[in-house]
Amino acid sequence: MAFDWKQFGAAFLGEVTEGIQERGAEAKAYKVKQEEAAERNQSLINERSSRARQAAEYARQAKQLMGNRPDADQLVRTAMSSGMGTIQELYEKLNKAANEPGMNGRLGEDDIEAILGMSEIPAIDQSLMDMSLDDYAKRTYGAKLSTPVATQQDDTSMVGQLFGFGAKDRVKDQLAQQDFGGGMTVSDINALSRQSEYQKLIPGATMVFAERNYFNSSLANDFAKRIVDVSEDALDTDSAKAFIKGARMKVLEDGGSAAQATAAEQQAMEDIKVRATMPLIQYHADMYHNGGFFDNTLATETIKNIMGPEYLDVLIETYDVQAPDSVDGEPTTPKEPTTPKEPETPKEPETPKEPEIPVVAGITARPSESGQMREKREWDRKYKGKYDPDTGAAIIVEPRPSTSETRTERKLSGREYEVNLHDEWNDKYGDTHNIDGTPKRVEG
Repeated sequence: MAFDWKQFGAAFLGEVTEGIQERGAEAKAYKVKQEEAAERNQSLINERSSRARQAAEYARQAKQLMGNRPDADQLVRTAMSSGMGTIQELYEKLNKAANEPGMNGRLGEDDIEAILGMSEIPAIDQSLMDMSLDDYAKRTYGAKLSTPVATQQDDTSMVGQLFGFGAKDRVKDQLAQQDFGGGMTVSDINALSRQSEYQKLIPGATMVFAERNYFNSSLANDFAKRIVDVSEDALDTDSAKAFIKGARMKVLEDGGSAAQATAAEQQAMEDIKVRATMPLIQYHADMYHNGGFFDNTLATETIKNIMGPEYLDVLIETYDVQAPDSVDGEPTTPKEPTTPKEPETPKEPETPKEPEIPVVAGITARPSESGQMREKREWDRKYKGKYDPDTGAAIIVEPRPSTSETRTERKLSGREYEVNLHDEWNDKYGDTHNIDGTPKRVEG
């Protein structure tokens, strides 16, 4: 039987045609599926884009509030890499602080540091710093691909294409170029939908905020009232009355005049007030020194009236804040009169009044000229922490509190804890000062 070429040719062409149709149908179905997916994913990408735009706006406003701070751009990028809502929290805390009474919409370096609970900014790749805030936000919040979807290279021969080979690859290439709105292609949208909605572009970036306590007018009125109440209550104790009476009698027994006895009695009363109110003053200074405590006239005048202007000056210097306009420059306070030894009474805190102490003669200011490194080191070895480097005057600190004296402080979590003032004093002054607050003897 002879071979039927016509039947063979018809069968072959049928198979070829069927293969072409299948490959074409597969490619068409793939395209439809991807376009439908892009339609569904479009709303997700729009949501991410909206979040990115808002984050970038928060970043710009936060930078504006930080003024001329050189690392402001690094800070806002670190905030975005610290968590989904951290950049918003940064802006809100800065804005709240800038709009507190007396701030006038401006924040100083100390104000910003008081809000930021981070010791240092992590290293940031320069490529991330070169990005605009908008692009950085899009990358962070999953609205922009790290790398664009590559176009599909079709290396199918002409003959192969005639038979439908490479049809799906050609569709992929079309999808990678087909604009679907917003400057993104179908492939871009679908690839973004598979990407996480949040990308931590700076590994290890964290930002923790501290709650800043503001000293408002209500707190100032309460502070002034409590100072008065504490002073009056302290004078009304049996031990206080005995101490005051003992001060007067000692002067009279030593042959002093009635006026001198009255002065000693008055000084004893002032000492009792100082002892009673100092913990309250220090607590408020610790709690509100970054919140306008020293800018409040009522608070500073109350402290001056009780403790004296020199104590206020030392307190302001301790907390490294600028003295308010209401604080007068370096007035001179009367020297303390000689008072009798305190009688046996229940233990009271030691007085912070500056004692009459002998100052080591011949202490000069720390050398300041260049080329005097040896002299500077020698001065530091002998006098650092004990004598003022600018004047050579003795540095007087408060006497060491008793071992039972404590101060209650509060952590950021809200948990309260006790600080032992005796141990705190030893940590700060134990190496340089005697327990009465005078500098230790200079060796050599």
